[in-house]
Amino acid sequence: MSFPYYKTLIILWLLGKWCRVERYDVPQSYFEALLADMPNAFPNSVRDKRHLRPPVWKETCQVLHYRDYHIRDVVAALEKRSGITLNLKKSYLGDKEITGSTQEQRGRDALEAAKAKAHSHTANQTPTQHIQIVVGHGEGRATREFELIWWPEMFSSSKHGKLTLRFYVSKVIL
Repeated sequence: MSFPYYKTLIILWLLGKWCRVERYDVPQSYFEALLADMPNAFPNSVRDKRHLRPPVWKETCQVLHYRDYHIRDVVAALEKRSGITLNLKKSYLGDKEITGSTQEQRGRDALEAAKAKAHSHTANQTPTQHIQIVVGHGEGRATREFELIWWPEMFSSSKHGKLTLRFYVSKVIL
């Protein structure tokens, strides 16, 4: 039995993981300004945690968790305070990044592009991977928040602490 309409099989693998960016010796004023630039961030939890302690660290420390579900707040705050421009979505062909405008085609446009590609001898420029930072309310228990984790009293001799940025990166392999 043959299926004439299905000559190729497209497999989508949905992968993703939580990523962390950790910085030590961050001034408390920087964290306060970053938090002030994110108006929708709210405190999620406050805990006392133990950690490995070199001589200048305390044995236990209070940890503050703040969450934000709005990507615009995160992008604006990081661009304003750090000068970082976030690329929220990237496309790759194999291991090479595809630059330029690669828009996802739908319906008849995708069909026409596939027919044109099948009859031409040009190199394949269709992305094989889409990687995207996801921030927002998830479905059910699967949340996709941007989390600021602040260890304010980690260092005993200064007003500096440890800052961790936690976010979800989705990856779709075509």
